[in-house]
Amino acid sequence: MLTIAGIAALLLVAAVAGFSPVRNSDVFWHLASGEWMLQHGRVLDHDPFSVGGTDHWVNIHWLFSLTAAILNKLGGFSILTVFKSVLAVLLMLVFILSLRRHVPIAWLVFCGLSMLVVLSGRIRVRPESFTFIFLMLTIWIVESVRRGGEVRRLWWLVPIMLAWVNMHGLYILGLGVLWSALLGAAIDRRLGRNLEGNLLTRGVLSPILAAHVICLLTPWPFEAAVHPLLLWVRISGEAEFYTYGVSELRPTWSMIWVQPDAIVLVVLAALAMRINYRRVPLGHVGWLAAFIAIGLMARRNVALVGPVCGFLLAWHGAKVFKKIAAWRPKLARIGPVATVLILLFTMGLTVSTVTEWLYRKIGAPIRFGAGLMPDKYPIAMAKFLRDLPADGDIHCLNFGDSGPFMYYAGSKRKVWFDGRLEVHDMDKFIKNHQMSEWLRFVESAELVEIPDAIRFHVVGRSDRDALRAMSLSRRFKLIYIDRAAACFARLDWRGGATGPQDALPEHANLQDLDHPLTPDNTIAHFPPRKRLWYRQSEISLYNQLGGFFMNLGYRDVQKMRMEPEPQRFRLMLMALRYSQATLAEGLISDKIATGTLARTYQQLSRYRNVFACQAAPIDINIARALHLYQLLNPTSDPEMGLYAVAQVTMMLRACHLEAANDVAKAFLDNLPPLQRVRPPRSYLGLVNTTDIKLATARAHLFEIEPEMKGMNPVERARKLSSPDIGLIGQAIRELKGIWQPNAEINFMLGDLTLRCGRPEEARQYYNSAAASDKKLALTIELRLALCDFVEGRLFAAADKLGELVKRDDSPVVRFYLASLLEILGRYDEARAAIANAESDDEQFQKIIEQIRAHLELR
Repeated sequence: MLTIAGIAALLLVAAVAGFSPVRNSDVFWHLASGEWMLQHGRVLDHDPFSVGGTDHWVNIHWLFSLTAAILNKLGGFSILTVFKSVLAVLLMLVFILSLRRHVPIAWLVFCGLSMLVVLSGRIRVRPESFTFIFLMLTIWIVESVRRGGEVRRLWWLVPIMLAWVNMHGLYILGLGVLWSALLGAAIDRRLGRNLEGNLLTRGVLSPILAAHVICLLTPWPFEAAVHPLLLWVRISGEAEFYTYGVSELRPTWSMIWVQPDAIVLVVLAALAMRINYRRVPLGHVGWLAAFIAIGLMARRNVALVGPVCGFLLAWHGAKVFKKIAAWRPKLARIGPVATVLILLFTMGLTVSTVTEWLYRKIGAPIRFGAGLMPDKYPIAMAKFLRDLPADGDIHCLNFGDSGPFMYYAGSKRKVWFDGRLEVHDMDKFIKNHQMSEWLRFVESAELVEIPDAIRFHVVGRSDRDALRAMSLSRRFKLIYIDRAAACFARLDWRGGATGPQDALPEHANLQDLDHPLTPDNTIAHFPPRKRLWYRQSEISLYNQLGGFFMNLGYRDVQKMRMEPEPQRFRLMLMALRYSQATLAEGLISDKIATGTLARTYQQLSRYRNVFACQAAPIDINIARALHLYQLLNPTSDPEMGLYAVAQVTMMLRACHLEAANDVAKAFLDNLPPLQRVRPPRSYLGLVNTTDIKLATARAHLFEIEPEMKGMNPVERARKLSSPDIGLIGQAIRELKGIWQPNAEINFMLGDLTLRCGRPEEARQYYNSAAASDKKLALTIELRLALCDFVEGRLFAAADKLGELVKRDDSPVVRFYLASLLEILGRYDEARAAIANAESDDEQFQKIIEQIRAHLELR
């Protein structure tokens, strides 16, 4: 009964481990290839999908692509998820059947789980999922003959190799397992160890020869035979652009610490074999050594260690336990207890996988469920480009993202480069790599040579450098965004048609994702995601899109154009709303969410230079950013270094020089001991900058001090806090030092402290001023509404300003109301608020006109 329960539990955990949404881009080109074959009724033997595609393609995966396409026709991506789960179960079933009579059930379950952990990241809709099964089947068949089973079992290798060679280039592993076993058996016989079983009997020659000959039964007999050599060249380290240009081809040995599960499995298998060394066939030693070497060559190969080491650990570990039981018979009694414990652990693992708690714990962005991984692929964009009448082909900066365009837009456009590495030559790969890298810098993006056929460039939402560079470049135009990527069109493209049908969209489709913020801090028409007990691995799409829009709307102060573009400003407003929603959503760390929101307000402040405008003395975006940084207090946490630097930069821009100097030095003092002794040059440079700016400001103040002697305290504070000097801290101290402050002084203190991002303190000064001078009532109502905004009560501030504008129809009230409504995404109301605003202040009127112009475009 315990045996049946153990087998069932192991199969169940394999099923749930494989039951996750499809999450690899290669599946799309497999589907495109498979559907082409279904439509044309023959094997796809050329490349119809990429620019300059070859007339001859050794499509080694054709049978897998055809299988995937047929299943997709039957049930879409949901059935592909079930297919993936079934493959995981089949792998575990083969493992169980090969060992069930020789290994105690508790140990069998443990080894099965260990194997599953190692290869779980590679359970995908890819040909390698079949390779794991075929590899385990080969081990089972060869081992059964070695243990004395009938030689005719080797004939099963023939259909296995036939399917394998037409599905995946790693069919060579099956032949390697076979020959390692034969060679080891020959040496064992030579040494008189009697461990070869029936592997060296006369009858083995025919099935072995047939298994080799059947590998030639493919559409490309000889080219398929040498295909493993191509794979070897690309993972051996000799082809450096492949080795280091493709993350999964990177040598495992160079970053072996990221594979602790595989290391543990290998060590346990080797230890079990060492203890049982007298009964270890040399073929097993060959398997272990060979697959360790294969696993060390490339990260993608590590999963191959799982089936081999899982089998070796189970077999030799069982022999070790048998010896221990013979030596200490009483220890055999713990078998049932161990079985119950491992069953309980397996069921707990199953539940934690189904509820996604395990994925959340290990930080894996995996979901439990069927279908396609949501919001990961630019499918909407692929369909948009398919339907767009303009000519031109597609370049994806991350070439792995080309799959969806091959599948959904392949009938209209070709891709420059994609994940079928064997289709493209080395020169094209190097060209693609260099072009993608150069497009991540504004200067090189303007000059990089781009093939004539390419018109559309697709950039993933997480590629920060490329999004910023291409959005800042005059050479490209943003024409489309979806939840996964942005599409830029070349403005210097000269290929294709030149008629009206070739026109690009006038504006990008920002309206598809530009939704207002709601009073509960969510995005309208875009519900938040909540972490539930049965869905623990929720990813914050709000957070991902907030960063995406901020990078698209980023404005480099050193390289910015003369006038802020309305589209870029709109993207920054979108980034702000999604970042605000992220903080309320609660799926990511409050520190990260707060820091990101602060940086977004900081970027937003660059678009409207309200700081130096006398008519609107409070830059609410700067004040809000400073308030958020104070809540975050990044100087107390060395891991928050990025936000500490941003805070100091913000203070320098706002001319809070004393505070910037204090924050920079406090951050330096709180670094870990090693960094405190040897601080990074960037941190030292920041402190030096604040020191120099502060010294310059004090020297300037010393020069003009005689001119300021006749000023009253408020005029002096205004001068000290102006951009010319920037000593707002000194201005606050001097005003606080006045024995009996009047309403004007309290009002000024309120403005200064609010500008510093301290709304609670500012509110107290404003209330004191209101109590002393009733004439300031309306002005102070405006300031108290701004305090609400700086504290994050955006809708309360909007309501107060809306009521105030009915009693005080001044341009400054309308300006702040329109600015806040624009931030909230209520564009129609913002247009109405700013429509009649007119100011005598020329600089302020220019800002008002800028708001009007931007709003009219939405």
